[in-house]
Amino acid sequence: MFQVKYQEEYTTLYTIHSGVPQGSILGPILYSIFTADLPVSEQTLTATYAVDTAILASHIDPIAATQRLQLHLDQLEKWLKSGA
Repeated sequence: MFQVKYQEEYTTLYTIHSGVPQGSILGPILYSIFTADLPVSEQTLTATYAVDTAILASHIDPIAATQRLQLHLDQLEKWLKSGA
């Protein structure tokens, strides 16, 4: 079931008709399949654990590190919007 709260108002409860229950054995397997083609970059390191993903960049110049991260995030945004 889910409910939406906006400011101090709540919607009625709705039944969720799809998805995988949290904590199920199937969840991590499906997540791995879904993220198998996650965009990678030579300028960053992508680290995943269970259903968490971190994108890391290192450079002596913090601005360069930030630019590397932003480029990777831009690729990730395109991937997410494509419904891959």
